[in-house]
Amino acid sequence: MSNKIKLLQQTHSICDEDTTPYIYEIDKAFRLAKSHAAEVELLCTYAPDSEEGQEGDIPCVCLMEDNVIWDAIEQFKKNSLPADMLEFKPLQGNFLFKAKRNYHENIICFYAFSPELAQADELWYQAGLCMVYPKSFVDTEDETILIHLLDNVATSFRKDNTLAQRQNAQLNEFIKKSEKFNTAVSWRFILFSIFLIVILLIRAYLK
Repeated sequence: MSNKIKLLQQTHSICDEDTTPYIYEIDKAFRLAKSHAAEVELLCTYAPDSEEGQEGDIPCVCLMEDNVIWDAIEQFKKNSLPADMLEFKPLQGNFLFKAKRNYHENIICFYAFSPELAQADELWYQAGLCMVYPKSFVDTEDETILIHLLDNVATSFRKDNTLAQRQNAQLNEFIKKSEKFNTAVSWRFILFSIFLIVILLIRAYLK
């Protein structure tokens, strides 16, 4: 069977500096796509001949909160093997485990976020780094390529300090502007108070 998946052997960084404090590296055959689902971020779909991906296309890689991932994490925390898994491997570090299972009409392979990775962003507390692909890829070279690609993405996956640094800079700028505003208001109040005192003294003198 000939391979459907052709990688470009060059990687690029995937991030969203405005919303998501994470970043990963992926082969350029996968392109960033706009996601309209709140539970999906940093969506990349297979689009080797395009400059951008299309939401709904598979194979795809993304950060995702889903009941499948949520339930697996909860079961794992209770020291039990998550149900309905085709493959399962406990991990350490950024991820609790790597798992593979049926997902609607497709297959999902995902790395479940560890509490340490997600603690600074509660939105992703029960989420995973996911690869979704057709069931027809199972036990083919295409599946091997995609799983290896996901492993590389997971290795490169990290917190993006750019967002936090920019937010801190914006906060500091706001504080400085507030301090300047408060200082200006204080001086205006002092000058107004002096003006009133002078007026009162003049009126007292004229009487």
